[in-house]
Amino acid sequence: KQWYQRRVAITAGARGQGQLKFWKVVLTDRDQMGSIRRYDYEQKFQVRGMSDRQFDVVDLPFSQFKAYKWGKELPDAPPLDLEKIGSFGLQTFGGVYDDYKQQGTGSLEVDFVSFY
Repeated sequence: KQWYQRRVAITAGARGQGQLKFWKVVLTDRDQMGSIRRYDYEQKFQVRGMSDRQFDVVDLPFSQFKAYKWGKELPDAPPLDLEKIGSFGLQTFGGVYDDYKQQGTGSLEVDFVSFY
C-alpha cells in the first residue's frame, strides 16, 4: 500500500492569536490547481485564543472533508482521493455561506501537523 492508503486523518496542534478562532484545512487536487472552476476539499475547526497559552489538538478525519467552491458546498463532487492531493493549506473562514461571521485580525500558530 502507498502511504496515503494507510492514513485516516490529519491531526494538528494549533492555537489562535488575535480575534480569529475559526479555521479550516483546505486540500486541492493536482488537476484542480490553477483552474478557474477549481473546487477544494475542506474541513473546519475551532481553536481557543491565546488567553490560556495552550495548543489545541484537532483531529480531522479524511472521511469528513467536503468539496467546496467559493465557500459553497458541492454535494455532487467526487469524494476526496488522497492520491490526487496537490496542495495543503490552512485558512480562516466566516462569510456568505457560513453560519458564523468573523472579523478582525488574527493568526494561527501551528505546533505540528501529521497524518495518521
